[in-house]
Amino acid sequence: MWSFSNGRLFDQCQRAWAYKNHLANANATKNPMQREAYILSKLQTIWAWRGKIVDHVISSRVIPALEKKWILNPRKVLDYARLVYDKQRDFGLLNRIREEGMSQTKAGDSFAAFYAVEYGPGISPEELKGAWEEIEQALHNFLNMRDLLDELRRAEKLISQRSLTFSVFNAKARAVPDLIASCSLCPGAHARDSASRLSPARVPRAGRDSVNRSAITDEYSSIVQTHGERC
Repeated sequence: MWSFSNGRLFDQCQRAWAYKNHLANANATKNPMQREAYILSKLQTIWAWRGKIVDHVISSRVIPALEKKWILNPRKVLDYARLVYDKQRDFGLLNRIREEGMSQTKAGDSFAAFYAVEYGPGISPEELKGAWEEIEQALHNFLNMRDLLDELRRAEKLISQRSLTFSVFNAKARAVPDLIASCSLCPGAHARDSASRLSPARVPRAGRDSVNRSAITDEYSSIVQTHGERC
């Protein structure tokens, strides 16, 4: 499947796209380049990391509680977010992805890998403090959307981060919406509008679209041979 993020990567650097999608292998032992490509493909900025934490907390804690019609405890949600933040911060700052045999699957929700640690001077205490404050603010914003939460609590079924595959113009497409709510009556416009006020972390993220990769494989080969050195 050809994803929107992979499409952007392909436009920016065809070599990086090839390494990530065709070379990277977390469990490679005979070819060190495969392992290296996997490690580099997992690096992220601290700002991308903060958004993923908010997304994870909402999907794994808030949505299940809403589906069970529970009353949310903001303090417990924030405590869990802080636990995840601390674990991932420590994992990333120690660059544990470099440990032999380490993978995102093995690390679980402790996993994080940072560009600034791999290539730069590291992440400053001020940057870490700012990231946590924005995670906290984003969750506060979401938990204060009373009308939206009430409508989600009334839904018959809530499904978060479900991959949907369908056909578009004779090609395979995929979307991963942050949340699907099955309900008898459609939510009001305020529920749709409220999603835009989750800043600063801007989470939940927009759904990701994808199309079949096979249609551009031949074009990719020629582009890499011609322009691969530019990245």
